[in-house]
Amino acid sequence: MRKSLTVRLRSSQAQFVGMILLLVNGLAALWGGGSLVVDPSGQALGMSTDFLVHSPFVDYAIPGLILFTVLGLGSLLAGIAALLYWQWWPEAFVIEGGVITGWIVIEALMLQVVYPTQLVIAAIGLFGFLTGLAALRQGRTSI
Repeated sequence: MRKSLTVRLRSSQAQFVGMILLLVNGLAALWGGGSLVVDPSGQALGMSTDFLVHSPFVDYAIPGLILFTVLGLGSLLAGIAALLYWQWWPEAFVIEGGVITGWIVIEALMLQVVYPTQLVIAAIGLFGFLTGLAALRQGRTSI
């Protein structure tokens, strides 16, 4: 019985941490993506279109739109799902965590460089993915 309580407590803590990470990631992606849509040159964020030389993009408009919608709104939705105890929060964590991690891998391949910030964001994605997967395996839908 004690082991069950410990596993449940750890799962609840992981859900809470994942929720906070996804909410923060979502807000940051909304800000960053929105900034890139408004200024596709990237100069407002101190970025140059020279970074896009190995990508199919000439400016940051499309990456900004993807960042805003898929990573920003998607992360917020997953975080809110956990906050409000919606029964599908684990699936949302798995999907959004996979999307975040995939985004960073593709971004690193296109930029041909890896920045520390990308590693942090990839870790957030991986944490969300694994937390959702663990909750699904345990059959849990709420704290």
